[in-house]
Amino acid sequence: MTAWTLVADIEVEHARFVELARGFESLKELHERLVIQLQGYVYRNWPKKPPLSPLTLAARRRGGSAVLQDTGALRISISGESPFQTISSSPGTLNEAGESIAVIGTSLPYAAIHNYGGTIHARRVKNLSIPVTPEASAVDGASRFPRQLKFIPSKKSGTTGVLVEAAKRRGEKGKIQFILKPSVRIPQRRCLPDKSVAEKIANEVAEDYVLGLLEVT
Repeated sequence: MTAWTLVADIEVEHARFVELARGFESLKELHERLVIQLQGYVYRNWPKKPPLSPLTLAARRRGGSAVLQDTGALRISISGESPFQTISSSPGTLNEAGESIAVIGTSLPYAAIHNYGGTIHARRVKNLSIPVTPEASAVDGASRFPRQLKFIPSKKSGTTGVLVEAAKRRGEKGKIQFILKPSVRIPQRRCLPDKSVAEKIANEVAEDYVLGLLEVT
């Protein structure tokens, strides 16, 4: 090895360390990459099961049948409109990338019960009123339904009864608008990556970031 080659190699290594040091002066770019990768994971792995119940399907406002896709607001709040390009700025998002933090999440109030599952109990009233028609879903509870409803008790376990709208024509059956239940069990439909998945993605992003810093042209 000649003296010139030795000097040249040292200069290259020095340049790499300088570039590496500059890359760690600010970690915002690293955190931005991490959030975007996590958004992509959420977008690709949006829940497809457990399947929706017939009761839930009946309550669809937009006619969709995909899990957690009534309006799409929950998914978009986490993954954004362009999950692989920019950090979400959609309503409800908590996604953020700064010098010392990388966050992905949502503040939408129904997100946690879907992500972890659980039971919703009636509190201020005896029963939850569960809408089973698009019109019932469009109002905020049975008390705000625009027409008169009649209560019919139920013999089915776990169900108090139903609220029925009177038939419009003679000979027709009344239309069930709401089902009354003291509680409802929501199955887990995880929409955020768990800790092991998040750590794996973080390690991959950090490795790619460091390797990129070491590439000196």
